Amino acid sequence: MPVVRSSPEGRTEGRFTLVTDLAEWDALYDRVVDGSVVATGSYLAAGAMLEPDGRAELAVWEDGDGLVIHPYISRAVDARGNWRDLISAYEFGGYWFSTRDATAKARLTAAFDLRFRQYCVENAIVSEFMRLHPMLFRNTTLFSDFDLRGPAEHVIVPLIGAPEEVRAGYHVTRRRQVRQGIGNGLTMEPVRDAAAFIDVYHHNLDRLQADDYWYFPTDYIAALGDHIRIFMVRDPSGDVCGAHCYLDDPPWRFAFLCHGVADKLDLRPNDFAFDAAAIDAQAAGLEWLHLGGGQPSLLAYKSKFSNITTPYRWATRTFLPDVYRQLVKSREAATGQSLRRTGFFPAYRAPSDDA
Repeated sequence: MPVVRSSPEGRTEGRFTLVTDLAEWDALYDRVVDGSVVATGSYLAAGAMLEPDGRAELAVWEDGDGLVIHPYISRAVDARGNWRDLISAYEFGGYWFSTRDATAKARLTAAFDLRFRQYCVENAIVSEFMRLHPMLFRNTTLFSDFDLRGPAEHVIVPLIGAPEEVRAGYHVTRRRQVRQGIGNGLTMEPVRDAAAFIDVYHHNLDRLQADDYWYFPTDYIAALGDHIRIFMVRDPSGDVCGAHCYLDDPPWRFAFLCHGVADKLDLRPNDFAFDAAAIDAQAAGLEWLHLGGGQPSLLAYKSKFSNITTPYRWATRTFLPDVYRQLVKSREAATGQSLRRTGFFPAYRAPSDDA
């Protein structure tokens, strides 16, 4: 656990620590206000399973203003382990504080960013990519040390009022399609069987010819434990029509991984399931269903559940610019392609045309 102590001008001494022990992580997390599932040690430990040589880490700065924590996954850049980079756990990240005072948070962030950069430079960490939690970090002033990209628009469904009031916010076409799903006799049941979900999920990825990254393993879904809710959609004969997985992060429910069975789509399993998940979340006391964004056709589909959106941004920064450039050059030489203009970050991880 590295510690850096310093006394910036006009400030009391601060303490920087790096935490990997989950019990210590939990104790620090319990001190923050306005927390989130995506900042917990168990969630990051699960997310680390998706990255090469992934390590869940929590960077912490504490001084007279309070505490700031920054969870992320450290991953190997090269096979020899010379360099590493950082990424938020699928799907979001950010900074969390022990105070709501805006001035104190700004001072904590400035001190943390200074010390964290020092740590990254000294420990061969090249860059960081972070997806900002779209419901917590709409105000991005605390992330001035990053280059911010976006915003993209994410669709969110308000869950206030009776179920009929929730559905009143749907587009008329979507309300009709939900009724079709109900009329087709579809049912949705919660399950704990990660393998059953993965079977539907992977078959749909095959149909979509998805990138290998998205083939999340069963162990990952199982490791998320009580953070997620898995629902199976069935027709009257009991056949599976869809499998939906949601992340509950009170007061929000996030559509995490949601897929229908291709030859059952005419029964409207996804329309039915998103509606049922919204009503279920409302009954559980949650206030918003976050459907997210995506390519134009997917965003248009989601927008028929709600015309309310929230901005979503992703944040990047480079700690070792010379190393970053050399890694990009090496990958370009290996692939024979120019990667720096793809917009992908970090560019040395950009998919090649033959990937």
